[in-house]
Amino acid sequence: MRRVGLALHEAKSGRVIIKLDEFIREGSILYDKDGRKFSRLTELIGPISSPYGSSVPLTDRIRRSLGEEVFIS
Repeated sequence: MRRVGLALHEAKSGRVIIKLDEFIREGSILYDKDGRKFSRLTELIGPISSPYGSSVPLTDRIRRSLGEEVFIS
């Protein structure tokens, strides 16, 4: 697995905002540090040089992973 960013916070819409280290495809599945599915990237926000992403959580325990690194396989 490869580190791609940091889960920042949960938006009012329920989506998770992620500070990405690099540009990745929308629809990508993101994993937490334990290798569990975390969320699905649905939208890229900001410039390609410093992207953020909006993702839909794939688990109901999303809050414990906030502030943690996220990975892609």
